[in-house]
Amino acid sequence: MDGLVFQDADSKKYSLGTVFLDYANKIITDVPFVSIIDPQLIKLRDETQETVGFYMLTNMVRMCVKEHVSNQEISRKGQVLAIGFRYNLAQAEGKVIGAISISGPVFRWHKESMEQHISLLLKTAESISNSLY
Repeated sequence: MDGLVFQDADSKKYSLGTVFLDYANKIITDVPFVSIIDPQLIKLRDETQETVGFYMLTNMVRMCVKEHVSNQEISRKGQVLAIGFRYNLAQAEGKVIGAISISGPVFRWHKESMEQHISLLLKTAESISNSLY
C-alpha cells in the first residue's frame, strides 16, 4: 500500500497518498475545454508579456490547470513576489467553471500596468466564455 495512503504522525488521520497525484494530474490536463482556452491564454500572455493561467476550483482549493509563463527575464536579485488579478469564466447557465489570471513580479506589475491589461483580460474571458457555449 506504499504511496496509496498517508497517515499524519500527530493527528493519526489518513489521507490519500502521492500515487493519486498522477491520477489527479491526468484528469486536470484532460479537461476537454483546455484546447479551446489554451490558444487564447497564449495570445493574452503575448499581448501582456506577463504570466497567465487558467484555474479551476477543486475541493475549495484553486488548482492551476494551464499556465503560460512570461517570456520576460527577471533581472533583479533577491525575493520577487508575483501579484496579479483574475476574472471568472462562466458557462451559459452562469455557473463559474474557472478563472483566468495575469500576474507578474512586483517591480514590473503595479497599478498602472494592471490597469492597462484589464480590458485585455475581460476581452479574453468573454471570448473564452463565448467559445464554451
